[in-house]
Amino acid sequence: WMSPAFPQWVDDVDAMPVDAHVLTALVAPRMLIMSEGSIDWGTNPKGAQLSFLHAKKVYEHLGVPENVALRFRPTSHVATDADIIAYMNHMWYDQPLPVEFNILPYSIDVADAPEAPEEE
Repeated sequence: WMSPAFPQWVDDVDAMPVDAHVLTALVAPRMLIMSEGSIDWGTNPKGAQLSFLHAKKVYEHLGVPENVALRFRPTSHVATDADIIAYMNHMWYDQPLPVEFNILPYSIDVADAPEAPEEE
């Protein structure tokens, strides 16, 4: 599912023109559910948490923090029907999200993210 250009950044991720938190923030103010597996290291669950935290700031700035949600499960990163239905019920019918949503399992914060390199 990746672009054929992707291999050029495998050994130089700092040179990538965009990062996941930018893409998630671009969805705002529309609804976004991030469904992540905490044991799926191929998808970088810690990075997913950072992306959520960065995107959440944009959603908060736009006045719709409830439009973004994160759900970690102890599995791979496949979203479950139950998670999607719970999120839709929250958004469309004002039902509370299940307590399993928006739990941040990693002791990292957006302040821990590396600074963007200065433009030349």
